[in-house]
Amino acid sequence: MSRLLGLAFTAVVPARTSAEVLARIGAEGGWWQVGEQPPAAVPEEARALAGRLGGHFLDTSPTRSGRRP
Repeated sequence: MSRLLGLAFTAVVPARTSAEVLARIGAEGGWWQVGEQPPAAVPEEARALAGRLGGHFLDTSPTRSGRRP
């Protein structure tokens, strides 16, 4: 969606994120950053990063957004 809107995005991901997922993020025009906290803390880390960059946080995790995988 970001690419269609011409928006830059950074995905904060857990350390064990697969190379395939990281490649898909790049293919969509995004950057990724490995979270330094345990995976459960990644949303808070992403919110903090958005705040530092003057951006917005959007949680697209299927388990936290109410969608099913």
